[in-house]
Amino acid sequence: MTRPLPPLVSISDVAELLGVGKARADAISHKAGFPRSVPTGAGRIWRRSDVERWIATHRVKATLVLEESTPTERTVSNDDR
Repeated sequence: MTRPLPPLVSISDVAELLGVGKARADAISHKAGFPRSVPTGAGRIWRRSDVERWIATHRVKATLVLEESTPTERTVSNDDR
């Protein structure tokens, strides 16, 4: 069960939102186009709404590309033998 997230999220929260580990979330957060973190003295923090918006526009594309590149099972017919 996931916990409700606050309006500002840490890298651990970003990882949870993305469904990836912290190391992968950190790598994603450094890519161009990912929301800028909010300047604080407590490390990198993001607005949850910014991250959710980014996920809505970018993760759908990644899923579609993955689905298109996933090989499909081929049915063997008698003609193929």
